[in-house]
This record gives sequence, structure tokens and C-alpha cells, in this order.
Amino acid sequence: MESYELNIYNYSRPQKKKPETVRYNAIPIIAIKDGKFYPFESCYHAARFFKAKNVNTMARNILKVCKGERKTLLGLQWFYEYDYEKYKNLL
Repeated sequence: MESYELNIYNYSRPQKKKPETVRYNAIPIIAIKDGKFYPFESCYHAARFFKAKNVNTMARNILKVCKGERKTLLGLQWFYEYDYEKYKNLL
């Protein structure tokens, strides 16, 4: 009887590509720079938009700016869409 060793550390299952799904917890956000208004569906979509432009950023960093933990990111000010009182004077 032949014996063989299964190397479980190098084994990986073929990964299925996940289709672009609707994110039900997504909160619309707005980026503002020099009075220009850039709306996004969510932090995730904004991060993907910039990644497509070869600008590396993460959704969690955009979220930190929206929460007020940071001032800006990528030279843009980020706000939740429902926080109109915070950004109305920048437009």
C-alpha cells in the first residue's frame, strides 16, 4: 500500500468570484474639494473608485474622516450625505 502525504498548508480551494452585490448597510457619502461635490454610494465604492485610478486608499480611512477622527483624506473632505449642516458652507 502506497502512502502519501497531504500538504494541507499549501492547499487552497478555487475561489469563486463574488458578484458585485448591493450593500444594504451602505451609507451614501460625499467628498468635497474646492467647492466641488463628489457623491458616492458608500465608503467601499469610493475606495474602489480611487483604486481604479491607481490611488491606494482603504474604505476604513474614508470612514474615519466621515466620523471625524481625521480631517481629510486625499485632499478631500468626506461627509455622510445626511450631515448636510456640516458641509453646506463648503459648497
